[in-house]
Formats: sequence, C-alpha cells, structure tokens
Amino acid sequence: MIATRKELFLIIATIVLSAFPAQAENWDFQINPYIQATTIEGDAGIGVINAEDVTVDFDKILETLDTGAMVSFKGVHRSGWGFIVDYAFMDLKDDIATPRDGIASSRVRQGVLHVEGLYTQKINQGNFDYLFGLRWWDNDFDLDVTLPQVEQDIAIRKDEDWVDYFIGARWTAPINRSWSYSLRGDLGMGGADFTSSFEGGVLYHFNKKHALDIKYKATFVDVEDGDQGRVGYFKYDTVSHGPVIGYMYQF
Repeated sequence: MIATRKELFLIIATIVLSAFPAQAENWDFQINPYIQATTIEGDAGIGVINAEDVTVDFDKILETLDTGAMVSFKGVHRSGWGFIVDYAFMDLKDDIATPRDGIASSRVRQGVLHVEGLYTQKINQGNFDYLFGLRWWDNDFDLDVTLPQVEQDIAIRKDEDWVDYFIGARWTAPINRSWSYSLRGDLGMGGADFTSSFEGGVLYHFNKKHALDIKYKATFVDVEDGDQGRVGYFKYDTVSHGPVIGYMYQF
C-alpha cells in the first residue's frame, strides 16, 4: 500500500480545502449523482483460491446489491485550475447452495475514490483539460462456508486497499445549443502494476444549470500481491465497464 488511509484523507482534504478561496464567486461547481450498469470481467484470486476468470454482469450485481452510492463533485476556478472528487461504492451479498446441503455466504465490498486536479485550456469552441490525480481502491472480501457434516465453518477474510496515481486528459465541445460531447482518458500505476480509465459520451443541457449526462465508462486495474496458492495471496486484474447516466447540477 502506497499511503495509509489517514495520509490519504489528509491529501484529499488539502486538495479540496485549498480550492476554496474567500471569493467563491470566482468558482463554478457541479454535483453529479449517477448510476452505472457495471459489468466486471477479468482474473481474480484470494489466498489459496487460485486466480481464474471472473465475469459479473449487471444483472448479477443488481440481484446481489445490498447498498451502493455513486456521486461526483467538480469545482473550476476562473483561472482554469480546478478539481474533481468522485466516489463509487458497492456492497454485494449472495448465498449459494453447495453439495451435501452446505451454504456458502459471500460478501464483496468495493469502493473507488477518485481525486484529480485539472487545468482547463480553451481551444476554439471546446475545452481541453490536463488531468493529474489519484484513485484509492478499497476492497473487502468475505466468504463463509457451512457444511452440516463438518463441525467448524470455513471462513475467508481479505481486506485490500491501495492508491494509484495517474495523468490524463479530457476534451469537451458543443454539438449544438442543447448537446455537447466529452472524451476522457488516463493512465497510471502505484499500488497496482497498471491502471487506466476511459470514458466518452454526451450531455443534454436543459438550461445553464441542469444537464443529463450519458456516457460509457471503463476502468482497468491490475494488482497482484503475494504468491499464488498461498495465504495472503491477492490478484485483481479486471475491467469494470458499462453505460452511465447521471444528473448534473451547476451552481
């Protein structure tokens, strides 16, 4: 892990609080709650459970979803400097019947906190953003197996969190008076060997303050720790992708 949770929150607080000068009228802010029809694909392994292909589609996530939250907050100063804080969280639970009347109860909690600084440059009718920031991944995995013929239950617990750093760019431009489009991408590493995020979509502007955000987003991550097949092993080489729809309010 690159930074402790306390150090991470101090970094985030410094970025956000330093962005609020006394003259708030020099800033434009956006808040954007959203939902993503997420599909997760790739390889995953925990402890003695060897890494293998996993595919969790949106129907399965929706069926097992216990709680979830997705929201983004953006601030841009008239100087062109700004920031974005984005947090997405899913808590999934599922019970599966095993041979010989056993029950396997699984729980997966995944949170991704995305914090970036940006500098916006006006080019013709569009805006080009230079991006730099970090992503904090916080994953908890629980597996409890109950077998009637075995006195002691089997329990597997694995909590993994790490921080990745990235650089990227975004291009936003109008299509007409009501529509605009946006393309964004980044590349990075840190606690993971590799991470990347790409998205593209359109916004429908009801007026200057309200807009509908429609896009497709994919986030890649490849992290591996420990020796495969041994206690303490962790591998998470996946892409989480799917369409996104959100409501954007500017003030």
